[in-house]
Amino acid sequence: NLVQSDLSRVFNDNALSLSPGSVPTTASYSNSENGFYPSSGNFTFSVWLRNTSTSRGGIFSKGYSWGAEEFGLAIAGNGGNFTTAGSSDNGKLIFMFDTASHPSSTYLATSEVLESGKWYNFVATYTSGDLKLYLNGSLDNSTTSITKSSFADQRIKINNCLVNGWNWGGRTSNFAFFDTVLSATEVREIWNNGLPGDL
Repeated sequence: NLVQSDLSRVFNDNALSLSPGSVPTTASYSNSENGFYPSSGNFTFSVWLRNTSTSRGGIFSKGYSWGAEEFGLAIAGNGGNFTTAGSSDNGKLIFMFDTASHPSSTYLATSEVLESGKWYNFVATYTSGDLKLYLNGSLDNSTTSITKSSFADQRIKINNCLVNGWNWGGRTSNFAFFDTVLSATEVREIWNNGLPGDL
């Protein structure tokens, strides 16, 4: 049930390099067309990433304009708060819902603070009342408090989330969406002991 993936390999010379700063930049992408949404309310999102900045940055969002009215992924850091928790989330990945502007109050942060320069595989699995975040094949955090059950057909954006100019600094690869909730075993298969491959 793979919906979309770039199927690229995570090697330094082949990963998408993204720079923080105001958009549009050559490293940002916005899909002006609609046509992707998890109509069932169930989905899995996966991406490989390596952070190279201490600044906050939007990695991915789905919604109107720059917002994450549907959902989005960012890393908290210096320069502005993505979440109501403020600087206590710095260095953590933030997966948010129903957020038109910062700070988000409907989100889950990873418990682990990302190391600069290290590759991570991030996976979020979601069905109403059950959000799980995985890092490198292992469950990192989960919540049952988010109960969004339907999603609109809104555009996707890479390298921004919530704020025009709060962009991700680092490298990414293998953005992928599934219209189902992958099991823990399937998430470990994506991680594949740190050797990403075609999905």
